[in-house]
Amino acid sequence: MATDIATQVRGIGSAVLMPLLDFARKQCPDVLWLDTDALLEAATALYDKFGFKKLEDEEIWPTRYDRCTLKMVLEL
Repeated sequence: MATDIATQVRGIGSAVLMPLLDFARKQCPDVLWLDTDALLEAATALYDKFGFKKLEDEEIWPTRYDRCTLKMVLEL
């Protein structure tokens, strides 16, 4: 998920993420996880705002994406 830098303060990311989380909750998972890049501070702040927690180094599993340097989870 990405938004143009000029629109990041307008709440577009939240507007997109809220219905996605609502849909996910209806599927009854125990947890949602995402991969992102630690350098993407705006994205990380958005995920923090919605309750995602950063995984510690010992909790991280391998990924095939080099740019994914941060893993986050949301327990439902």
